[in-house]
Amino acid sequence: MEPYKPIDCSLHDHYEAAAAAVRRQRMSLTARYPDSLGERTGIITDIVVSDGAEYLVLDNGPRIRLDHIESFAVSQS
Repeated sequence: MEPYKPIDCSLHDHYEAAAAAVRRQRMSLTARYPDSLGERTGIITDIVVSDGAEYLVLDNGPRIRLDHIESFAVSQS
């Protein structure tokens, strides 16, 4: 896994605000992986630091590294 690249503080604040503002609302995330983009959906439950990287934690299990997120939005479904 490549080294974590800290994200801009304002973007981090945006993720934290989104997590707080949309609790119990499903989010749709697009994240970059080594050789592909992947879509994940879930409800943000936390933002954690682990192994020197920051992650969004989703209710259905996935942890998404903040520096891998390409886009996110409140899911319409």
